[in-house]
Amino acid sequence: MVRITGSKDCGNSPKNAFVQDVAVALESGERPEGMFADGINLPRRDQPEEIAIDHAIAHGKVGAASGVSRMPGGAERRFAYVVEFTSAKAAQVARVEAYG
Repeated sequence: MVRITGSKDCGNSPKNAFVQDVAVALESGERPEGMFADGINLPRRDQPEEIAIDHAIAHGKVGAASGVSRMPGGAERRFAYVVEFTSAKAAQVARVEAYG
């Protein structure tokens, strides 16, 4: 199981917390049913031992998250995702742009 260290940005914001969950799902490969719209092209990653989210923010139909994944053996991989939701409700991801 992947260890997760969450961002302090999520405190009282369900949308920020959902963006964080999306980043964890993308980095870990553990993608909950219904999180992503049908037909979305998602990046494939090797599963890390630990994921630390630095920032997770959302506004309207867009969110972004950044952080670092630590792989078995100690290597680190920085990441950033920009996500577009299917609606401003931010219940499902329509598009993902991955950096890093």
